[in-house]
Amino acid sequence: MMAQDIGPEEFRRILDAHRLYLNKRPEGARADLRGVRLAGLRLTGVDLRDADLSDADLSRCQIARTDLSFAHLLGANLEGADLTGVRLFRADFRGARLHAAKLADAYLRGANLRPRVTTDDSQKVRTIVATEVDLTEANLDRANLVEALLIRANLHRASLVGTNLVGADLTGADLSDAILRRARLTGVNFSGASLHGSDLRGADLRRAVLEGTDLKEANTQDAIWFQGASLPKDIDQAIREHARWIVTGGREGMRADLSHADLAGLDLSGADLSGASLAGANLAGAKLRRALLLLANLSGANLKGADLAGAELRGASLRSADLGSARLLAANLARIKIWRADGKRAERLWPTDLAGANLARADLSRANLQGANLTGAVLTDAVLTGTNFTDCNLAGARISEGAVQAKGRP
Repeated sequence: MMAQDIGPEEFRRILDAHRLYLNKRPEGARADLRGVRLAGLRLTGVDLRDADLSDADLSRCQIARTDLSFAHLLGANLEGADLTGVRLFRADFRGARLHAAKLADAYLRGANLRPRVTTDDSQKVRTIVATEVDLTEANLDRANLVEALLIRANLHRASLVGTNLVGADLTGADLSDAILRRARLTGVNFSGASLHGSDLRGADLRRAVLEGTDLKEANTQDAIWFQGASLPKDIDQAIREHARWIVTGGREGMRADLSHADLAGLDLSGADLSGASLAGANLAGAKLRRALLLLANLSGANLKGADLAGAELRGASLRSADLGSARLLAANLARIKIWRADGKRAERLWPTDLAGANLARADLSRANLQGANLTGAVLTDAVLTGTNFTDCNLAGARISEGAVQAKGRP
């Protein structure tokens, strides 16, 4: 959309009406500045809460200490703008351009910075571009930054508690001393970034690219990530190449084929083996806590005594697998949606296949088995406290009499 010019008198009239609107005066009107060219203007201290600035040109504007809470900034051009100390609580930035903008000490709690799907140009997806942006000490708690381009961004001492950064590119970014507790960092590219002294407690770093990343003095307590330091070199390499294969949609890396591999006792916690072949593999006593095994082939695998607590196994094939005495506490073995190639509505729901599997004495407490195929499975003496068996096929399955009642169990 091409930005349109606006006269100074008209602009003042809109701001005056917006001020009345914020004061709930009947003669007021919400500021509608969609697609307006305001480049280079000084707007410091202006109250623009709930204003609509979608597709507006705000490049090089002086907007420091302004309140833009709940404002609509979809597709807005904020390149080179000074937003120091701006309040942007729950503002909508989808598809905005923030290259070289200054947002030091800004308050962006709950802001939405995920990609924007436009109705023009055949519904293009426009990712937020915030390369080289200054977000020093900014508050981005619980903000949505899915797939954001934050290359070389300065996030020193920024707060990103619970922030969703799935698929974001933070190549070369400075996140030193940043607070990333419980942040969703799946698939984030941290290549060459600094996380020195950052707080990553409870963060999900599965699939994250950490090549050349500075993690010195970072607190990774309870973080979910694959370390692989103690693994045989060939296994570690295969898992990392597989993760790259997933992240790049098959353009790079290689799908892991670990069929019949001896992985007994290895620590694969946090590894992403979704879609990998592990048929007949020996995983007895292996640690697979919080591992991603969606649609993986584990048919006939030996998982006896393995720790799969919190693992994602939706749509996996575990046909005839041995899970005797395995720990599946809070594991997810429910059906998975299989999406069409265009990413639209799911073609079908694919069940997890546990036909003929041995789950004797396994701990399935709080596990989700919704829609799973358990035909002929053995669940004798299994712990089923809070297990979800809704819509499961349990034909011929053996379950101990007097076992703890589980949701959906016939």
